[in-house]
Amino acid sequence: MAIDRNRLEQEALRLLQKGQLERALERYLTLLKDKPRDLRVRQQVADLYSKVGQKGKAEQHLREIAKFHKNSGKARAAIGVYKQILRLKPDDLSLHGDLGDCYQKAGFAKEARQSYVKVVDSLSKYNPDKAVPYQEKLIALQPGNLPVQVRLAELFEASNWAERAQQEWRRLAKEARRHGKLDDRARFLMKSIAARDSVEISLEAAEAWVDLGDWETALPLLQKVTSAQAENPKGLHLLAKTLTGMGAKQKACQVWLIVARLHQASGDAVARAEALKAAVEAGANDPALASEIAKADLAAERMAMRLTDRDWATPGNDAAGDLAVQAEVFRAYGFADKALEALRTDKSLATNLAVQAVLVETLVTSGDTEAALAALEAITGSSDDVRQDCRIRGLVLTGRLGDYDPSEEDIDVDADELIEDDELLDDELLDDELLDDEDEAADDESTSDSDHLDDDLDD
Repeated sequence: MAIDRNRLEQEALRLLQKGQLERALERYLTLLKDKPRDLRVRQQVADLYSKVGQKGKAEQHLREIAKFHKNSGKARAAIGVYKQILRLKPDDLSLHGDLGDCYQKAGFAKEARQSYVKVVDSLSKYNPDKAVPYQEKLIALQPGNLPVQVRLAELFEASNWAERAQQEWRRLAKEARRHGKLDDRARFLMKSIAARDSVEISLEAAEAWVDLGDWETALPLLQKVTSAQAENPKGLHLLAKTLTGMGAKQKACQVWLIVARLHQASGDAVARAEALKAAVEAGANDPALASEIAKADLAAERMAMRLTDRDWATPGNDAAGDLAVQAEVFRAYGFADKALEALRTDKSLATNLAVQAVLVETLVTSGDTEAALAALEAITGSSDDVRQDCRIRGLVLTGRLGDYDPSEEDIDVDADELIEDDELLDDELLDDELLDDEDEAADDESTSDSDHLDDDLDD
């Protein structure tokens, strides 16, 4: 049966004026039962429950109002209701979190941060896992704030989430490096290792300490890496730099030669040349090294050679020049597909050497080595320079540069002859006494430096 809502509300108001709160509450409850979605009446019910001392029931109705506003996208209206509830239950962290959500949706970033920080601070000690979602919301509000991101990694650690902690510390190390904060990078990587040990991350940490010139901290990390991966080129490269930095030049020289051999095996002529030069700088005096370095430099030059840079690839006319420039611009900006489309559209220039050179290099850029080799075969230049450059480029693309080396007959020294692997990859390179008496054959200055470092380590 329908009720007379106006009459009931008038009765409730008269009772309120007389101070008869409980009787007024009865009228409002009848009104609410008739229309449960009447938020104005529910708010009055919540207020009366609070006044008569029934805080729990008041909270229940206020939560219903706040939930309705929040789900309806009325964040500003919900904020006021959540504040009312918090006056009843000031220590309810979920309410502070809900209030923070409403502040955030309403555009009050500062107030949202304050709410989330209160929740995180309260949960971090005994329930760090429950604090994580709120810390992630803080990061969303302050994406460039490094301390806020560090706090998240610390919460992962406190929650015993080893893998997530390791990944987050490692991510932070990359961010630190991007911003030039090398000390933070090294520190974060050590925390990543502490969360979950990893050879890969140990290598990154060693590199970070090498970049800082902290050889003593880098060395044990490199010992771990080279023990697990004896022929890791990067690990050995860093080990050689570390040994050089510590004054152990004889050992550094030996390691540089191993690095050079590994780069030779992988076909990285540039890196091999650098390693051989570093060996000489470290004191290597084998006369064969000079010719080895010359060979490596020549190979590196050929590896870096591009057909478009050669003199014979200069456009012979305006049309070829315009097409070559257009294609090169597309390629430089990462639009290899557009460059190829332009090159293949004008058939009249298909045999122009400049256009053919651009076509080869564009196909290489696009990752289509097979098509690039076919385009190389189509170049029919009459000069020896064209034929030689095309052959070298083809050998580089197929990883067979060693098959073509005019200086081969003048050099009969193999990298392996410079030093035996068994001699270099023994435990002596990696033990804690790597500096002891190693420089007996070196000059007086090297011996003095090494002995001084031995004394420091002994101390």
